[in-house]
Amino acid sequence: MTDHCEFGYGNVNCGHCYKTFFSVNCESCHNVTLSKDCVGCSDCFGCVGLRNKSNYIFNVPYTKEKYAAKLIELNLDSRKAFEECAKQAQDFWLKFPVKFMQGLQNVNVLGDYLYNSKNAKYCWRARDIEDSKYCLNIFLGPVRDCYDYANFGGGSELIYESLVCGDQTSNIKFSWNCFGGAKNVEYSIFCQGASDVFGCVSARKKQYCILNKQYTKKEYEELVPKIIQHMKDMPYIDKRGIVYGYGEFFPAELSLMPFNISEAYELSPKTKEEAEALGFKWREEPRREYSATKQANDLPDMVKDTGEDILNEVISCGHGEKCSEECTGAFRIVLRELKFLKQFNLPLPTLCPNCRHYSRLALRNVPRFFKRTCGCAGVNSQNGIYANVGKHFHGSKKCEVEFETSYAPDRPEIVYCEKCYQQEVY
Repeated sequence: MTDHCEFGYGNVNCGHCYKTFFSVNCESCHNVTLSKDCVGCSDCFGCVGLRNKSNYIFNVPYTKEKYAAKLIELNLDSRKAFEECAKQAQDFWLKFPVKFMQGLQNVNVLGDYLYNSKNAKYCWRARDIEDSKYCLNIFLGPVRDCYDYANFGGGSELIYESLVCGDQTSNIKFSWNCFGGAKNVEYSIFCQGASDVFGCVSARKKQYCILNKQYTKKEYEELVPKIIQHMKDMPYIDKRGIVYGYGEFFPAELSLMPFNISEAYELSPKTKEEAEALGFKWREEPRREYSATKQANDLPDMVKDTGEDILNEVISCGHGEKCSEECTGAFRIVLRELKFLKQFNLPLPTLCPNCRHYSRLALRNVPRFFKRTCGCAGVNSQNGIYANVGKHFHGSKKCEVEFETSYAPDRPEIVYCEKCYQQEVY
């Protein structure tokens, strides 16, 4: 979720940022570290909810000279000190309200990470989407009139129960990886530029095909309704007894992709037993035969003290394969990474790439939505942690605006409606 960024590291949902590190939901920022929800900011550290500010540390303004001196005082060369600052920053972020959803320039939407969209319900990570529902990962618009659609976009319409379809596609149902102007496609995969095909695989720029066999237009239009009726009369029944007739996507048990190495695992983690009970495959990772030559705790505290001999080490992951994050147990540091860390004086990692990936995922909301009421109590937040700085439309009374949000009720964030939130960013 990083877009048009340069020299970034450890970020989540940042756009048009330069030299920004370990930050979340930031836009058009420069020289920003461990900050959240900052827009147009430069030279900020550990900040949250700032707009067009410079030389701030934990939301306290400094002169340019004092800002530089304060950073030296924080001893950020030290990994231990940096990790302590990272914990302090994340605790600090929780003291400020968040908007109930991430989004910009939307009309009548419900979801999260939505941009330039209209009439989009229960959508997540979508841009330029309209009159659609239950869609996610639609990175390119425009997309219109779609339902149960995941991944891609790019001038598509009338997509139903399909994924990885896009690039000027239209009327695609129960299909996967159909793109390049494909239209009127059902139960097909890898069909590029095809039209009027049913049950086909890799039918490129073909028309009037069923199970990859060519038919005339008349034959096709006569056969497809018969096949659909047959699918209704004799549906597929999976091992759990679930019926899949016409109108349902392919059964999970037919998938070639194991659940635990798919994006689904990241969005909705499950144990092996839970996944297999739902008909998903599970891949057991083979035991890796290697021995760590250096423990994560034994890495140099300062990256400037690290020589290229570190590239020869097999470093044990700090999680020691005891987490549920596809931990690889050990990892190496490569030359380009070491040079990057030294260039920007960033600490050496102590976790394997998979565990680092999941630590970033923890800073991103997932596509599950909950009904909540604004957490603004008038002059402060409902939990009493945050004191409002702006004047709110409801005065000193509690805000009664209701919304659906991906912030679950048991999460620690202070969640405001859009109007209350806008009064608190400055």
